[in-house]
Amino acid sequence: MNNIYFFFLLLLLLWSAPGLSQKGTEFWFVAPEVTSGYADRPIYLRISSYGQPASVIISQPANSAFAPITVSLLSYQTQTVNLTANIASIENAPANTVLNYGLLIESTSDISAYYEVESTGNNPDIFTLKAHNAIGLKFVIPAQSFWGNSSAYVPTAFSAFDIVATSDGTTVTITPSNNIVGHTANVAFTVSLNKGQTYSARATSRQAALHLAGSVVNSNKPIAITISDDAVTKASYGSCEDLLGDQLVPLTVIGDEYIVSKGYLAKNPGPSLADKVYITAAHNGTDVYLNGSGAPAASLNKGDTYEVSLTANDLHILATQNVYVLHVTGVGCEAAMAVVPRIVCSGSSEISFVRSSSQDFYLLLFVPAGGQGSFEINGNKHMVSSSSFKSVMSSFGQWKVARLKFSNTDIVTGNPYTITNTNKLFHAAIINGNSGFGCVYGFFSDFDIVRTDPIFHFK
Repeated sequence: MNNIYFFFLLLLLLWSAPGLSQKGTEFWFVAPEVTSGYADRPIYLRISSYGQPASVIISQPANSAFAPITVSLLSYQTQTVNLTANIASIENAPANTVLNYGLLIESTSDISAYYEVESTGNNPDIFTLKAHNAIGLKFVIPAQSFWGNSSAYVPTAFSAFDIVATSDGTTVTITPSNNIVGHTANVAFTVSLNKGQTYSARATSRQAALHLAGSVVNSNKPIAITISDDAVTKASYGSCEDLLGDQLVPLTVIGDEYIVSKGYLAKNPGPSLADKVYITAAHNGTDVYLNGSGAPAASLNKGDTYEVSLTANDLHILATQNVYVLHVTGVGCEAAMAVVPRIVCSGSSEISFVRSSSQDFYLLLFVPAGGQGSFEINGNKHMVSSSSFKSVMSSFGQWKVARLKFSNTDIVTGNPYTITNTNKLFHAAIINGNSGFGCVYGFFSDFDIVRTDPIFHFK
């Protein structure tokens, strides 16, 4: 009984801890190849400071030809770094080759950062960088299996996952679930990398069913992984072709309970279309329960993926063991993708973002009951109303979700915004796009508070 009491007391203390977000002073990232035949530029790194000024250095430790970029930020400032001039040594191609393209972002104080393929509105998405929460030794790759990749462009668009090493002497063992360039499905192989070196595992088929969900990646030293799916298309969802991608998290950061909120996929004009949610098991014998049902919707083994067509506003996921959750949503027929954070023992007290375009802009907020009236955006208490929040199905009123649309007057394109909650930790995601112009989607909240592995330092 005393142990149970202590456990819940610990959870309470962690949940009320201030200042947590997707912040850090070191970030590792490897950018995927995006087909230049459709649209792969401009590319940006958007960096936000918080309560302290920050001096930031962007470098490629394995590439001496890359001139480090220094950025100085005042407190609560966002700057956009245009990396397009360096795109040939940033996008991680060709596949099945050891390259020197890993990006390291170092700061003198806490910042948050994300990588954006703006691509003139045709093929965009954002990749939220997750600081120490992106770094790990063991990963299972989640992926969508509904949209195939367009064959209309040169170079051809494919799905892939990309790896960057944070230390010399890194040996990565990869077991692909389907054929990748240079390697056969279900046959393990190793790649040797030094600090800042990268490797791209790219599917050989554009078919949705032959994407790389369930691939297993293990490393002897910490790595970070980016997942991507380039120029995806589905005739039944309209003629749009879209980039999907995000930075992944390791097995130590995933959880067994998630909430997913539906976006705004729809034909233009036409009916609403289902979002797609992908639940990938990290362990054998994993049962998945949806929306409080007493019967499992799926029983999965390690690497298995269950697809859910999301037509309701919200989806509550509970699994008997930790799983990955991947969500494909969008605006109109324009799709985008994000890795979803677990809701237990995670969240942020403040997050920062920049609206990328003047297209439709939506903010998704997830907060425990009692926190819905405590949001501020740039200090304004009136931009998020408590009445906008609805209870999540099967959460017994414990979780509230708001789906908010903002005009370009309320949230101005290119300006930095900070969302805070003075009462509860929360999760936040943005959707920014429109039919015919592309869409971006990403979570800006912290993925983990309680680490079950050592906090790795990269120097």
